[in-house]
Amino acid sequence: MFPRASTHWQRARCWWYARLGLFEEALVCAQRHSAMRREGGHLLDEQYSMANVALIELLLGRPEAALERGRAAIAQIDALGAGGTVGHGRGHIYWAVMIAQILLNRTAEAVAAGRMALTNLLPEGDGCQLLAALALLAALQGRLTAAARIIGRDDAIAAPTGKVVRPVSVLLRARLEPLLAGLGAVELARLRAEGAAMRDDQVFKLGFGDDV
Repeated sequence: MFPRASTHWQRARCWWYARLGLFEEALVCAQRHSAMRREGGHLLDEQYSMANVALIELLLGRPEAALERGRAAIAQIDALGAGGTVGHGRGHIYWAVMIAQILLNRTAEAVAAGRMALTNLLPEGDGCQLLAALALLAALQGRLTAAARIIGRDDAIAAPTGKVVRPVSVLLRARLEPLLAGLGAVELARLRAEGAAMRDDQVFKLGFGDDV
């Protein structure tokens, strides 16, 4: 197997294990993937791949470890002179940092990381990965109607793929659903439907509270 194919295989195995709930096995694969990038001399790619390691740490219930890994990767990217580069994997690291800050109840820091994540994910077409995190962030800030609309948009985006929900989204939704329950089933369904019809740019503004 070619080295590049081998690294992709490790990443694929990581998320296959994660979908099965085998997070320790997923972490081993994520760490191997990062190590293989380093051994191949791809030092920036090694740091970008740390997003997977940080995300698995979140799934293991270790937000502090995820935050530490994410911050270290960002620092290394800066040290390698790519700190000003938009996209190219940085967005997923900031996404992991954002989620870690949310789970640690540091909403102001989560907003800052989320904005960096969005800036870097949009050029890659991955901005909507933030929606579940933005919904939980809004709910924790007491903006339940916004949270319901945001998760409604997330539902609508997932619908064409058979509503296959990623493991990280499952984690976030498990925290979100009890908070939304207070809205009542009828109101929640109405707000989700409204959110499903919104444009992505509107939903991002809603998530960050820029609509007020």
